[in-house]
This record gives sequence, C-alpha cells and structure tokens, in this order.
Amino acid sequence: MDKFQSFTQLHERVDEWDSQLHDHFEPANALKLEGFRPELVSGNIATNMPHGLLTEHAFRQLSDRLDVPATWAWDNERCPAPVRNYIYGHKFLMSKENTEYLVRMRGTSAPIVRAVLTKEYATYNHRDLVNAMADAVGNLGASAKVFRADVGDELRGYVLLDNIDFGAIGGNEPKGTADGGGAGGLRPAIYLRNSEIGTSRVRITGGLYRDVCSNGMILGWQADEAMAITHRRRSYAHVSVLVNEAIADGLKMSETAAKRFLDMRAIAIPTTSLSSIVDGWAQKYGLTIGVKDNWLSALSGLGEPTMFDVVNAATFQAQSQEGEERETLERMAGDMVFATRPELRAR
Repeated sequence: MDKFQSFTQLHERVDEWDSQLHDHFEPANALKLEGFRPELVSGNIATNMPHGLLTEHAFRQLSDRLDVPATWAWDNERCPAPVRNYIYGHKFLMSKENTEYLVRMRGTSAPIVRAVLTKEYATYNHRDLVNAMADAVGNLGASAKVFRADVGDELRGYVLLDNIDFGAIGGNEPKGTADGGGAGGLRPAIYLRNSEIGTSRVRITGGLYRDVCSNGMILGWQADEAMAITHRRRSYAHVSVLVNEAIADGLKMSETAAKRFLDMRAIAIPTTSLSSIVDGWAQKYGLTIGVKDNWLSALSGLGEPTMFDVVNAATFQAQSQEGEERETLERMAGDMVFATRPELRAR
C-alpha cells in the first residue's frame, strides 16, 4: 500500500473497518466459555450477543478480570478445555452483583471477541479520531495527506500539512548541510494513535516531516510531550474536546520542533565525539547493535557533521524499520531535538 493517502482514502479504510465492529454490554453472570478454542457465550437473550472466539489478547483481559492465570489457562495441554471452561464458568457465576463487561467484537459470520473491558471504558473509535482530525485540518484551511497509516484494532499514522513549510523559519535557508538536503521541505506532522481494545490511550502529538528524499523523514514526537487521553471514565464528548485541544497543541509543538531542528545546523560535532553521542542515545532507547552501527556508519563519511546531521541520520535509519522499532527511533529523534544539550551523551 502507498505510504501516502488522502484523508478520503483513510476515511474509506476506517469506515470499512468500523462496519465490521459491534459491541455488547453483558452481565458477568450470564457469560461462559465453550469449545476447545475459548469461545465466549452469553446466556442473556436480551443482548443478542453472538458466540465469539476470543483472541489471545481478549482472553488475557478476561483472565485478569477473573483472577485466573492466563498463560496457564490458554495452554490446552496444561489446562484442558473442559477444566478451563468449568473454572471460568464458576468465576462468572461468582462475580459481584451488577458486574458488567463491554465485549468488543468484529465480524458476523465468524465473530471474533477482540476485547473484554469494564463498563467504565469510554469508546472512542478510529472513525471518531479521524473525523476530529479532518474537522481540525479543515478549520485551519490546511491541505493534508496521511502518511504511513495502519488501521486495525490499533490505529497509528501521521497527518502531514503539506501547504505549511517551516524551512524558512528565522529567514535563513541552510548554506549546505552534510546531507545536501537543506531544510528539505520541513512541514508539520501530527502523530495519531488510538486503540479500540484497551491497549493504549488516544495519543496525539506534533512532529515534523522532511521530504528531502522519496521516502520522507519523520521526527519530533516524544512520549513525554504527547497528549495521552485515557478511555476510562470519560464521556465521548469529553474525549472529543480533549482530542481537538491536543491537535492544536500538536501544531504548536511542530513549529517549536522545526525551529529547534533548524538551529541544530549551528552545533558542530567533532568526529571524535560521534561515537559517544550515538552510543549514549542508543543505550537510552535500547537500539539494537545493528541499528546503532548503521547510524554511526552513516555519519562517518560526512566530514564535519552538525547535530542536524546526527538527528537526520537517526531518522534515516527509522525508514528501514517496522512498527514499534521505527517509532522508537522517531521518538528518539524528537527527544534529541528537544534536549537542552543534545550533543552530550544522553542521560
């Protein structure tokens, strides 16, 4: 799939995903497990919940709520299905009065139970987040595209505002950076992440996109700076307000990051210090030896690099990684941009 998509294309993907989903609030004492593979069944006719196979994630959530060791119970050799089903059935019946679970399911012909959550969980699905982002971008009058979006039980991706260019901040275009890219079309990027199955909060933060090469470059989002909105004990309207505030804050963060990143062109790095800088940041973020060595190798032929080049080389390494590893490098790049003395060994 193309790394770049329009908002319309993202909407279509999210709408198609959303069309497969259905939720059910179920009394705990009406539930039971059946089958060799754990299948959640409700005896509550009023809710019309279909039987559904539990994912391992949903099974672990359910086990935690019932205080059953999930790893043992998931293993049919250690815990035969009839024994497991009896134990869980007893736990359901012994649940406190009025205990209810939110059972989140996907599909109709062969339903999957993707999460078992408490009734305090505030549902805020991917469609809600994408709609909020589209409204915010529209209110800004900005042109936007979506970069590297993943849609599933978790949504993650970047929204790029491609008609805003930070390259001219301060009135100075670089005379020549070591990578030859100059400011390279430095633009705001808003990072979005949401989980529909209780694995993370709604997370929104600002970053930067630099289109100096065909794959682009992302940096600038930090865990500490992110707006993380919990799903628990909040109304849908409350979450929506917080999301819109987070989008505005993310754009401000993007501009700050752009200024700091461009200022790094003035921080010259002696070649004798490169190894200690790379080692320090790699240790802080737990980078593999291969990624660390490739990062250092990319810097070794630059002559007299600046801190701008050090960060740029780190984000280049991120392009060849996947998922969490890629985002770890992007978080690290953001941390370097916002560090008081990024040229010193990371603390």
